[in-house]
Amino acid sequence: MSATVLVVDDDDDVRSLVALHLTLTGFGVAESDTVDGALTALAAGPTPDLVLTDLNFGADSGQRLVEHCLAIGQPVILMTASVTARELPSPLRDGVAILHKPFSLAELSAAVSAALASGDAP
Repeated sequence: MSATVLVVDDDDDVRSLVALHLTLTGFGVAESDTVDGALTALAAGPTPDLVLTDLNFGADSGQRLVEHCLAIGQPVILMTASVTARELPSPLRDGVAILHKPFSLAELSAAVSAALASGDAP
């Protein structure tokens, strides 16, 4: 059975492209365009093998989702164009991989594969 990735981004184009690429490379994919939707999906199950989330959601923040993922031991990759690891709040610096936008499909594949291979986001 293939690994499942929950892709969370309010930008329909980014979310759709990431989801399509992951699907074409053999992953199961679930999608959400809101932090609340992603939190609901995580609570309802089944639990994905990895969460790939944006940071900025207009009035909301992906930080809330990342903090939840870290609290429950859920591997997570943060997609962002706005921060570096040093700029993240200290609780998020450890255990969160950052995929800087814009990223190539090869970079996406490498980040997802690395996170899944380690069993935890690098």
